[in-house]
Amino acid sequence: MVRAGIYKGMRKGFYPLSVHMGLVVSEMARLREDGGMEDMLRGMQKYHLYKRDIARPDLIEVWRRGAVSLQCMPACVSGLPVLLIPSMINRSGVFNLMEGRSMMQYFAKSGLRPFLLDWGEARYDAAQDDLVSIIAQCIIPASMFIEDICKTRPHAAGYCMGGTLLVAAATQYEFASCIFLATPWDFHAGTAALKQRVEFWAPSAFQGIEAQGFLSQDWAQMVFATLHPLQTRDKFARFAAMDDESEEASVFVAVEDWLNDGVDLPAALARACIEDWYFANKPARGEWVDVSAVACPSLVLASKKDRLVDYESSMALYDALNDAVLVEPDCGHIGMVAGRNAVAEVWQPIAAFIASCNSDSA
Repeated sequence: MVRAGIYKGMRKGFYPLSVHMGLVVSEMARLREDGGMEDMLRGMQKYHLYKRDIARPDLIEVWRRGAVSLQCMPACVSGLPVLLIPSMINRSGVFNLMEGRSMMQYFAKSGLRPFLLDWGEARYDAAQDDLVSIIAQCIIPASMFIEDICKTRPHAAGYCMGGTLLVAAATQYEFASCIFLATPWDFHAGTAALKQRVEFWAPSAFQGIEAQGFLSQDWAQMVFATLHPLQTRDKFARFAAMDDESEEASVFVAVEDWLNDGVDLPAALARACIEDWYFANKPARGEWVDVSAVACPSLVLASKKDRLVDYESSMALYDALNDAVLVEPDCGHIGMVAGRNAVAEVWQPIAAFIASCNSDSA
C-alpha cells in the first residue's frame, strides 16, 4: 500500500509566500484597490492552521521503473484499463484528490480499471532527462505493462502537459483511445498569457538550471503566480468565509496542498519545454511529432474558462487530430479534474467516450 493520502499538520501552502504576497500588494496598488487584504490574510492563516485530515482513496503500486510508478485501486481488478497521465509540474495526486472527489475512484466505480502514472522525483531519474526518454522509457513501457496484465490495450488520458506528452506517445504506441484534458498544443494561440510569462522569466530559469543542474519548482510557482496576482487574494478571502467542516473547505485545502507541492524538473527536459514549446511552438508547427500518426479515436476537452491553457491552444490539437470528438466543459483548468462540475462535465463524458470506443470495436 503506497498512499493512503492523508494531509496532516502544518501545511506548506502558497509557495513561495513572498512572491504571492508581493504580487498581490503591487497589483492592488496598481489598480488602486484597497479591499480584501484582511480577508486574504485571515484565509491564509486559516489554511495554514487547518486541522481536518483529508483522506484520499488508497492506491497500491503495481509497476515501477526508476522514479516512475503505476498505481491502482486495490479492489479494482477488472474493467477497461485507463492510463492517467498527469503533468510533470505538479504531482499526480490531483487525479486522486480526496474521498468523493477522486477521478480514480469515479472511474473504478464506473466499470473502468484506472492506472495512475506517478512521476516521482523526476530530477533524480535518468529516464526523465528529456522528452524523448520520457516517452520511450516511461509512458510506453507503462502502457505495455497494462496491456500485458489486462490483455487489451489501455485507453489513456493526459492532463495539461501530460496530454502533450500523450500525443507523442500515441504516435509510437496505439492506445485504445486518447483523451486530452486541457492540453496545450499551440503555445502561441489565444491570449498566450502563459507564453508571455514564460518568456519574461526564462532568463532566470536558464540561470537556475546552470547553477543547480535542474529547474527548481520555485520557478514554475513564480510563473503561475504572476499570471493572475489578485487570484491569490480572492481565493483566500473566499476560503476565510467557508465553514471549516464543509466539503467546500476540504476541497479547497486539498487543491491548495496539491498546487504547492511542485516538482523540480531535469535540466534538458525543462529547456525543451521552454525553448521547443513556448519559444519555437514546435508542436503546432508540426516540428515535434506528426499528429497524423495518432491512429486511435480521441476526445479533446477544451474550456473557454481555462485561464492557464487557452481554449485556442487546445483547439489546435483537436483540429490536427484525424479522429477526434470535442467536449467543452464549463470548468476552469483545475476544475476539470477537481471542480464541483467535473463529474457531470468531464468525468462522465470521458467514461461514456471510452465505453463508446469499446462498443465500436466489439
